[in-house]
Amino acid sequence: MNADNNMESEIGLTIVAAYKQGNSVSIVSDFRVSVRENQADSILKYFQFGDRMGFFMAGSVKAWESIAQTIHSIADQITLENVISIDGPLYLSLRTLMETSYYNPDDGIPRIAGIGVYWHPTQPVYFELRGEMGSGIILSPMTDGITVIGNGSVIPGIHDLLARAVHRCILFEPEHHPLDVAEVIRKNLRGIMNRCGSSSYQKLGISPVFCIAWMNETGFCMEGEEFMSHSSTNEQGRYHYSFERVNGHVVLDNHQTQETVPLVDILTYSDSEKATEKFDPENRTTGFDAPAYISDNNAIYILLESLSDSMIRRTVFRTYAHRLVNGSVLADPRYERICEVVRRDPANHVLESFRNAPRFGNYGLIVPYNKQASFEAGIAIMAMDHTWMSEHVENYADMYTQSE
Repeated sequence: MNADNNMESEIGLTIVAAYKQGNSVSIVSDFRVSVRENQADSILKYFQFGDRMGFFMAGSVKAWESIAQTIHSIADQITLENVISIDGPLYLSLRTLMETSYYNPDDGIPRIAGIGVYWHPTQPVYFELRGEMGSGIILSPMTDGITVIGNGSVIPGIHDLLARAVHRCILFEPEHHPLDVAEVIRKNLRGIMNRCGSSSYQKLGISPVFCIAWMNETGFCMEGEEFMSHSSTNEQGRYHYSFERVNGHVVLDNHQTQETVPLVDILTYSDSEKATEKFDPENRTTGFDAPAYISDNNAIYILLESLSDSMIRRTVFRTYAHRLVNGSVLADPRYERICEVVRRDPANHVLESFRNAPRFGNYGLIVPYNKQASFEAGIAIMAMDHTWMSEHVENYADMYTQSE
């Protein structure tokens, strides 16, 4: 059974990232559901049974609907001692469900992954669920550290990238709260998705907005939040949105456009509802898309440029294209910095040669295979030389015009 390599199915949920440390778990999840070719940011990926059990979920919505109904019917039989036992009612019921349920092979094999919790005043039990219809299910204790389920788990290096970020947080903030860790995961997950490319949200079926939550022995907390840009020189960079409960309903609310997206849980979701509503108030899905600039040998070169009246800064990164099983391409988010070059107080004629470019931005550089070695060897010295750059970068003229 391989429940992680491809979570695609007829209707699917996409990413949950979590960090467990002892009796507490910090969690980040998105809101997207994919219905065949359509995607919508419309579902909460958490459901709970009374005050004893809760689940975060990824994978097939239809499978999770059946799982939720099954758990509801046996909830009073589940105890601290048997919750993940192979002889317990949860495992036996879900194994039977996954082995015997019918699915349409034309829609792919429904797969699921989840993070579950059974609360106890002194010893909460956290566990993972992984399975696919026709094969069965695996329940296993959740180990300390990072767990990523759903399509996001196929992003190269995502576990290590998030783990390092969390460990830095713990190192510098020994008295951290689980919510602080969740915020670190969210911030770094956004950065990872951005480095994969703005198209990665669509390719992986992940929403560009994430919510955070935490659990410990006392229960579960997912708080409403409000986000606002404090300053921006262009209209596209401004945003103001919230994730909140309004009149008893949980919604995503874009306060600039007056767009409100109601969110439902797995027990009330219907695939007959509109499945094209996407929520992207920060325009993350329309930003720089690194996979659009693949050079020979699957290399991707990214130039980050910052320009002011007193300084020019150019930083060049290299990464590689990563192909998913469905043929889509992401940029590997583990960028390697090749060089960083800063010129302070440049002469007017030098500064003028950069004027046609935005003052800050990312650019994809297409470098032919036969010039990649000399490009990487010389870029630290020649990064400011438009002539040299034009000789090595096929699309350099698209970004800059050399001054006469």
